[in-house]
Amino acid sequence: MVNYTRYFFLFLVVFLHSILIVALGYCNNAFSREYGSILLNNMHPVSVLALISGYLYFANYKMTTLGAFFKTGIYQKRLKRLIVPYLSWKILIFGTFLLLFCIYNIAAHRGMQLGAIADYLRRFVKCVFCSDNERWTAEYLAFSPHLWYIHHLIIMFLIMPVLMHYKVFQFTLPVLALIVYIIFPQMELILHFRFVLFCLIGCVLGIYKDFARSLFYFLINIYTIIGLLIFFIGLSLLAKYYFHIDPSTIGFGVTSEFTDIPNTAYSLVVPAMAFLIVQCALHHLGIKHDMHYDKGKHYMLYILHFYLILFMAQLIFKVPMAWSLRNRAFFVIPTTFAVAFLTVWFNSLLVLLLEKKAPKLQRYLV
Repeated sequence: MVNYTRYFFLFLVVFLHSILIVALGYCNNAFSREYGSILLNNMHPVSVLALISGYLYFANYKMTTLGAFFKTGIYQKRLKRLIVPYLSWKILIFGTFLLLFCIYNIAAHRGMQLGAIADYLRRFVKCVFCSDNERWTAEYLAFSPHLWYIHHLIIMFLIMPVLMHYKVFQFTLPVLALIVYIIFPQMELILHFRFVLFCLIGCVLGIYKDFARSLFYFLINIYTIIGLLIFFIGLSLLAKYYFHIDPSTIGFGVTSEFTDIPNTAYSLVVPAMAFLIVQCALHHLGIKHDMHYDKGKHYMLYILHFYLILFMAQLIFKVPMAWSLRNRAFFVIPTTFAVAFLTVWFNSLLVLLLEKKAPKLQRYLV
């Protein structure tokens, strides 16, 4: 059921970004802002996607020797499938922005603005190698900051075979990663701690895939889910009302200003429980076979969804009636859902068009 999982959490990413742009960006309704903020702060679907990426790295390959692994060609193939689209989209998005910037300045009789162009080029080189998500302004979208996930995958895929080959490291790596991030919090600018932690856990599960599959079917049992819900809700209520503790403010094991152990654990528990409930429902409905994985649609949706959401929101709020209703809950909530679904639909159309009209270009982009 790995592909169901990937699609479920990728759509959750799209939906959360729709909340960010529509419900919190364009609208100012108290109800939607409060509960939209709660969802954004508590749902971290990328944590599960990182775990899946780590799992798939090793699930279809039996660990033997490093020499045998490199001879299979899997290592080179996986890296090529990441690096080529990553650089292609980075260059395409930034190049489009830079071209429009130059055209705008020439049309406004401001000249080429060579100093600004040089600064943009410097920031572009930095964004290719580092992960800076602090300045999510409209201008900064030219540097495609949301592609940090692929950037992280490239680095992890480079080093994982060497590290995971040695059994002594397999179970100690998550702990070692925590220690490294506590000592060197600047690591957060290169690799986000949550991503690293869950990717490492996924790698271990991929190596011991038989155990992982048994664990999955145990967890999607309805009684297991009820027990887990009672445990986590009970634990939260006990901490909040009896001990008067808010886990999000403990800050234990802080690795950076963004990450600590309680929030890191929470970032996995909440989306994982949502997924287990959905999988349990599908399993009881008789849907027990995994769905087909369409790499083109999945990859393009991840890369383009932020820009498509902005485009859809701009179109909707150009309509005077929509603008006048933007602060009403009965309008904000369905509009947020509509933007998320329209983004997925429009992305599918773009992929089909690319497959038919430019199949060679598609190889570089996905």
